[in-house]
Amino acid sequence: MKHPSTLYTLVFFLLSFGALPAVAQDQSTFSNNLLHTVSERSYIQLMRGNIPTRNQNSSDEIERGNFMEAQIAPVYWVRFGDSSRFALSVAPKIILRMADNESFPIKTPSFMPTLTLFQRIKSSKLASAKLTKWLIKPQHRLFIVYRLAHHSNGQKEDFFVPGTRRINFGSGNFTTDYCELGLQWTDISGGGNGFSINGRISFEQHFYATREENLAELYYNQRILLENEFNLSPTIQLATRLDVMLGNGSRFEPASAYQLSLEFQPFRKQSDLSFFLRAYTGPDYYNIRYFSDQRFLGLGIRANPMGKNALNW
Repeated sequence: MKHPSTLYTLVFFLLSFGALPAVAQDQSTFSNNLLHTVSERSYIQLMRGNIPTRNQNSSDEIERGNFMEAQIAPVYWVRFGDSSRFALSVAPKIILRMADNESFPIKTPSFMPTLTLFQRIKSSKLASAKLTKWLIKPQHRLFIVYRLAHHSNGQKEDFFVPGTRRINFGSGNFTTDYCELGLQWTDISGGGNGFSINGRISFEQHFYATREENLAELYYNQRILLENEFNLSPTIQLATRLDVMLGNGSRFEPASAYQLSLEFQPFRKQSDLSFFLRAYTGPDYYNIRYFSDQRFLGLGIRANPMGKNALNW
C-alpha cells in the first residue's frame, strides 16, 4: 500500500490559499474553457460497453452492458496578472460509473487530480509559414503545457490476489503519479471564424518511486498523446484522440487507445449546454480496469462555460 500522493497536499494548498504572487479567480465567473481540451472537461454520458460481471465472486470477468459515466472535473484558475503569459489550473478530477441494474456502482472511482501550468509562446511565425499556416491561424494561440497528475482508485489491498499473479480487481490498490510535457494550439474564437483545428501533442512519464510497485510488471511507463478538435462550425465540433502506451515490464504489452466524439451546441449564445456522441476502443481508463479492454459508444451532455480569460491572450 502506498501513502497518499504529495500531489494531494499541493492541490489542497493551492485551493485553500492560492499561489503567493497570484490571484485566484472564482471558477463560476472566471474560467477559460478553451485551454482544457474536450477530453478533460466535465460530462455525463450513457453508453454500452464492458462492465464487471454482476457475479460478486468473479470481479475479474466482464460482460457487455449499459452504464452511466460521469467525469467531474471543475477547473480552478490561478492568474498571474492580466499581462502574464502564464496561467495555473487545478482540477480535482473524478470519474464515476454506475451500471443499469438497480444500485450497481462500478468499483471504484478514478481519482485523478491535476496541476497544470500553461505558458503562452509566440505563434505568429507559424501562422505565416507555408508548412504550418494551414493549421495555425491568426486567431490561434500556442502554449507549452506542464502537468503533474495523480491516478488512483482509493483501495488498499494487495494488487494481486494473494498467492496468485491474478489482478485483484475487487479491492486491489492502484496508484500512480506522472508528469506531462506538451505543445498545444488553441483557436480563441472557438470556431467562430470558420473551420479551424485545436490540438495538443504531449509526452507523459510515470514516476517509479510513488506508484504501486506491482504496476511495473503490467502498466505502461510512458504515454504519447495526440488530441485534435476540428471546429466545423461555431456549434459543431469533431474531436479525436490517440494514446500510445509504452513500457518495459515483464508482462507489459504495448497498447493504444482511440476515441472519436461529435459535439453539437445548438444554443451557444443562450446556453453552455452541448450534446455529444462518443466512441472509444482500447485499454479501459478506469484505474485498475486498465487491464480489461473497453469498447463503447456513448451519448452524453457537457457544459462549456465561457468567462474571463485566465491569462493574456
